[in-house]
Amino acid sequence: MTERRTGSGRLPASRVWRWPIVLALLTGVGLAAALLMEGMGDTFGWVALLVPVVVGARALAQCVGGHWRRGYLTNPRGSPGPLSRAAPPPSA
Repeated sequence: MTERRTGSGRLPASRVWRWPIVLALLTGVGLAAALLMEGMGDTFGWVALLVPVVVGARALAQCVGGHWRRGYLTNPRGSPGPLSRAAPPPSA
């Protein structure tokens, strides 16, 4: 699938904001259901509030996992650090 971009090369706002808006609406509906309904409303509320948490955790795991595999999470002294590139291996 190709991405349609505007004349300036940017993605349209509807494409950028589609999923954040869906997650925000799902969170609001889930919160209302959990607070106002009993039984199935509580269950729906738990599931609806869990979806954004799972989506965020998955994205974070992919980001950190990708950086970890590429060696970005090691500082020059070799101990874990905040997203700095690993030092080149010593020359033999």
